[in-house]
Amino acid sequence: MVKESLIIVILRASIYVEIRLHTVTVVIAILILGIMTISGSSSSSEVPSLTPMPSVDDLSLSKGVRDTANLIASSRAALSDRYPLFVNDTYAKLFTNVSTEKGGERSDKSLGRIGCRTRFFDCFINEGVHGDLNAEQVLILASGFDTRCLRLRSLRGVKVFEIDQQESIESKERIMKEAGYGEAYNSSSVRVGGNLLEDGWIRELREKGFDPRKRTCIIAEGLLYYFDRDDALGLLRRVREDLVNEGVDMSFCFSAVTKNCIGGMKGLFRWGSDDIEGDARGCGWEGCRGFALTEWEGGGRR
Repeated sequence: MVKESLIIVILRASIYVEIRLHTVTVVIAILILGIMTISGSSSSSEVPSLTPMPSVDDLSLSKGVRDTANLIASSRAALSDRYPLFVNDTYAKLFTNVSTEKGGERSDKSLGRIGCRTRFFDCFINEGVHGDLNAEQVLILASGFDTRCLRLRSLRGVKVFEIDQQESIESKERIMKEAGYGEAYNSSSVRVGGNLLEDGWIRELREKGFDPRKRTCIIAEGLLYYFDRDDALGLLRRVREDLVNEGVDMSFCFSAVTKNCIGGMKGLFRWGSDDIEGDARGCGWEGCRGFALTEWEGGGRR
């Protein structure tokens, strides 16, 4: 029997639960988030000052996405310093110059949300590689400054493909090389530069060794809500139809937001839906389900 699963990470301010995957991780995430929020109001330790999200009126979409990559790297660097047992990304500090200030409640909440999301996607990949799927290759869409190919032990010996804008890939390769990790990075992942809304990246991905006949684990963390609705749903269809051959096991996890989140992000988010699972089913993901955890986490299984 072919195994297919879809996990949806939903950003919203309410909770509904259909927990069938990563139950322990979700519980740990709630506990860590609570601890971080409490400690933020009383601790005098220094934490990174997170750069405010930019407005679309002030910059191009591509720059906004790049700034978001810097924000996530800053947050993961802080999390690794303060909560290394929860998020351990020793490479994150390479990609950002982080200023410090006294810890505040808002900073701790932001770190908590990003930490929960990071941990969830980490566990999704770990289970995809070592669980029932037994994935032979992993594909990271809009990889940004992601370093999972190096920091996740589960990916050792697994072929990892990263897709992002060419400029972002070149910047990441340069930073890794200057820090002395160039050889390790080159041997642990294959990069493809291109626009995810066009077809060229799929052809180049296959030319560089991606095999649609192999069991595949795919993630798109913090991506689809930057696209218009048609483009976001089009990418969902493309993943379902073009990346893995019919009859081959696959698993896919992506971030999404509900409509009430759009206005709060100064126009940076473009697509939100109050029926994300229904939209996914309309793109060929029949029977998928989702749940939301606080403001960041969620999942569904097909």
